[in-house]
Amino acid sequence: MAKETYIGDGTGENGRVAVVNPYANVPNGIVSYTYPWVNEISAGQPFINPVHGVDMNKDGAFGGTPDGIHNGTDSAWWTGSNLSGSNFIFDSTTVKRSGSMSVDGTATTNNNEALFTRASTINAGNYVALTGWIYIIDWSTAGSAKEVQLRIRNGGVDIGNNLNLRDFINTGLFNTWQKYTISIDVLGIGPADLDEVVIKTVDSGGGQAPSYYIDDMQWEETAGSLSYGLRIPKGFLFYLEEISFAAAGPMDSRLADGTHPNIAYDKFVGETMALGVLLQVQSDDGLFNAGIFRNHIEFMSTPDMEFQSGGDGTDTWVVYRTRYSTAPFLSGDKNGVFNVVINDDLTSLHYFRTIARGRLQEIVTKPNGNI
Repeated sequence: MAKETYIGDGTGENGRVAVVNPYANVPNGIVSYTYPWVNEISAGQPFINPVHGVDMNKDGAFGGTPDGIHNGTDSAWWTGSNLSGSNFIFDSTTVKRSGSMSVDGTATTNNNEALFTRASTINAGNYVALTGWIYIIDWSTAGSAKEVQLRIRNGGVDIGNNLNLRDFINTGLFNTWQKYTISIDVLGIGPADLDEVVIKTVDSGGGQAPSYYIDDMQWEETAGSLSYGLRIPKGFLFYLEEISFAAAGPMDSRLADGTHPNIAYDKFVGETMALGVLLQVQSDDGLFNAGIFRNHIEFMSTPDMEFQSGGDGTDTWVVYRTRYSTAPFLSGDKNGVFNVVINDDLTSLHYFRTIARGRLQEIVTKPNGNI
């Protein structure tokens, strides 16, 4: 049953409602105001590396002397064996990236594990990353979990993080070799001793298990894999609304007949990138691969990607810009960071930077659980 109520004139004192009549032809009204539940500010910032600053036209390739883990027994590196199940083949000649053999995981099923064991321990502090190559035959999207996991051990004891290779590769790219690069920091092993690497197939729910080959897995000694971060300050959420990649290099982008720009689909400002630009989302909740861009067509395959370019006949500049209809966000309280990782030598470019724009939103908590 509706309850009849009245607004009484007052000045806002002694519980009375403040009512004003500022205009002769407008009825009396209540003095009121609104205040946002959370405070937001627009924010734009380049991705930054602690050594190289904002400039990404650097050498992200690895150097030094790597420690080989396994390449299908083409070399006498670490010993491969089946830790769980018996379906991994360590000297397969069916598909290989280099040499004549690779590790065959096409017949593996849920929880099958391959163990790679070194004759003696090494220290992770002497290396900067673990790299390897994967050749995907099939990677089903059915079921609840289809993964190829990687973890490190020392004397049979797990150390560091249990990672999914899907966070470092494109699982929809079949029948071609893809390189994955995992830094020591992401592995979470620090300067620890180690002597084992485990690869595990996970197949939960409907659909087939991932079908794949592994080759040329090794520890990288120096340089490489440059990470540029956009870190979220404590006490805030950051909503990523737009990201742009701007680069310039020595390339003539004029087509002779002038019908359209001379932009090669399989290059990036004239450069061939083997590994590409990796966009990652990282926090205390884990690591997620948000995209891999090796060339023009992979940038342009991203939904809502815009492209601009120009040049003077000697050099060409390009800008790739995408806006998110539903902005992904990270929390500073969970050590959130958006990362752009460079794994190729891009020193021939004149310019390369990545800029993000979004909203910083203060994290508001309710006092005593009440509004």
